[in-house]
Amino acid sequence: MGGTSLYQGRYEQAARELAPAALLVGLYAGGKGGRFLSESKAAGWGGVRRPQVPALDVAGLKAVVERLGERLGGSALRDLTRYLQAQREAGLLVAEWGEAGAVALHEARGDVPRARQVMLAVANSQRSGPSSTQVRAAPDGGKVSAKDIKGARPYGADGRPGHPDAHGVSRQDQADIINDPKTTVHRGINANGRPVDHYHRDGTTVITEQGDPTRVITAFGKLATKDNKGRPIQRGTGKPANPVPSGGPHEKLR
Repeated sequence: MGGTSLYQGRYEQAARELAPAALLVGLYAGGKGGRFLSESKAAGWGGVRRPQVPALDVAGLKAVVERLGERLGGSALRDLTRYLQAQREAGLLVAEWGEAGAVALHEARGDVPRARQVMLAVANSQRSGPSSTQVRAAPDGGKVSAKDIKGARPYGADGRPGHPDAHGVSRQDQADIINDPKTTVHRGINANGRPVDHYHRDGTTVITEQGDPTRVITAFGKLATKDNKGRPIQRGTGKPANPVPSGGPHEKLR
């Protein structure tokens, strides 16, 4: 199978085996494959008008697969290959959304409807206007202060309120991280399908409702004053948080 060749690094062989498939179209076209598929369907696969797939750049395909491997890990890439081989819909998802769709499919453990829902949520967020890609300040337009911070609202039918104090990161530290222009900020979807903003600085992460930095879902990492069992620890000795958000696709805002 072409997917196996792709995973094992035989890119030329994969190109030959997967050239007609949605996987190759999606990965190579960077998510523009959906247009190719829809146009082909409209014209009829045997029709006179047939859109042309760009000539395959093996080096480009190799770079895409290597990026996915670095981001997801070897075993995860193997799982992704299995999902694509098992479900035609999975290939169509990747054809439509490219690398981001592949990541969403992996995070959804092969659940195509869930992965598609994540991608649509990201797309809707991006279409909401230029302001959707900006980091919003406090309600009064200034910086977020410790007193502004409150728990996030429950999300979904079984959602729970946010727990900003669960790991003992002080609200002042949370506000400082949110306000610091050097903080890395990602916007996207968490593992529960919730739209979030992910703030990270020097090993500590603050996760908020998307677009509202005062509504904190959780804060954890190096500045925590509680360990994972709730026992007190010295500030600055917590386990550093991963600067890369988990869950669905995220866009880096700064």
